[in-house]
Amino acid sequence: MPQNAPDHADTSSLRQLFAGLAAGDSLGSTSEFVPQREVPVLYEKVKARGWPFRQVGREAISLPAGSPTDDTEMALCMVRSYFEQGGFNAQNVAEKFVSWMRSGPSDIGRTTQRTLQICQKSRRFWEGGLAFWKQVPGFAANGSLMRNGIVAGMAGSRHEAFACTLKHGMITHYAPLPQICCLAQTHLIWDLLQGEESQDGWIEPFASAAQDYLAGPDDPEIEMWLQSVGEQGDWQRSMDLFCREDWDMQNFDPFKHDYTRGSGYCLLTLKIGLWALYWSLRDEAYPAPPGFPEEVFQARGPARLAWVAMCGHDADTYAAVAGPLIAATGMKLPCGFTEELKALAEFDRMASLTREISRNRHDLKSPKSIKTN
Repeated sequence: MPQNAPDHADTSSLRQLFAGLAAGDSLGSTSEFVPQREVPVLYEKVKARGWPFRQVGREAISLPAGSPTDDTEMALCMVRSYFEQGGFNAQNVAEKFVSWMRSGPSDIGRTTQRTLQICQKSRRFWEGGLAFWKQVPGFAANGSLMRNGIVAGMAGSRHEAFACTLKHGMITHYAPLPQICCLAQTHLIWDLLQGEESQDGWIEPFASAAQDYLAGPDDPEIEMWLQSVGEQGDWQRSMDLFCREDWDMQNFDPFKHDYTRGSGYCLLTLKIGLWALYWSLRDEAYPAPPGFPEEVFQARGPARLAWVAMCGHDADTYAAVAGPLIAATGMKLPCGFTEELKALAEFDRMASLTREISRNRHDLKSPKSIKTN
C-alpha cells in the first residue's frame, strides 16, 4: 500500500498519457518483429477480430488481447513508484525496474537487461546506464523512449519534466542521443498538454529549452551526467545530429524506410511517433502504401495511431511513443484501443487507492466538529 501517496488527487493527465502508451504498445504487439512486407498478410489473418483498431494480442507467443509488453510494464513500474513515493524518485524507479527484471518478464530489451543487471548490484540508480555507455558509447536504442511518454504527466513544470526524463533515462540508456529523443518527446507532450497543437518549427524552441535547462539544472546527478557526456563532446555532437535530422513529417514515410539498418534506433522511433501525431491532427487523406489495405488508411484523427502498428518491426515501441503524443492533444482514443487494456485497469486501481489515502490524510488534518446541545 502506498505510504506517501501524492497530495494531488488529479492524475488525469498522467492517465491520459499512460492510456496512449499502453494502447499503442498493445496494438503494436500484434505486429512486433514482423517484417513490414509481411504485415498485410498478418492483417488478413486477424482483421476479422478488428485489428489494428482493436486489441487482439499475439497468438504466436500466447499473448492475450490487451496485454502489455515491456514498454508498458516499465511505464507501469514508473507509475507505481510515483504513487508510492508521492512523486518521481529515480532510485525507487530503478529498484522497481530491477524487481520487474527479476520477475522474469517474457519481453525485455538486451540493453535494458544488461544495465539492470549492473543496477541490481549497485547503490546508485545510474551506475548500470553509465557502465553500458562507457562500453558502447555510440549505441542509441529506444528502450528509454518507449516508456518516456508518461513523464510529463508526473511533473509540475517543463523543467521538472526534463529532470524526470533525464533521470529515468540514465538508469538504462545513459547515452546522449536517446536522452535527447526523450527530452524532445517530453517537450512536445508538455506543449500539447498546454493546448499548443502546432508542430511547425518546434526544433529550435526545443533545443533552446533543453540548453536553458542544462545551463543550470541545480541537480548534482544531472550535472554529473552532463559532465560525463560532455567531456569528449558527445552531447554536442548528438544534439547537432538531432537538429540536422529531417523532421518534415509531411514527407517522411515509414513505409519506405530501410529497417534493416536498425529498427530499434531512437531517432527512427521518435520520427515514426511524430509522423503519427502529424497525420492524426490533419483531415486530408493519406494514400495507402502499395500492398497495404485501403480501409485501414481511411481512418481519421486519433484512430490513425493504428497505422503505426502496420509498420511492423518494433511496432509496439513505435506505437508506445506515438500513443502519448496523440493522447496529449486531448483527442479521445477509440474505445477499441483502450477497453481491454489490463495495465490501464491496474493504473486505475492504484489511482483510486491514492485518492482514498489523500482523502484520509485530509480528514486527519481537518479539525473535528464539536456538537453542542
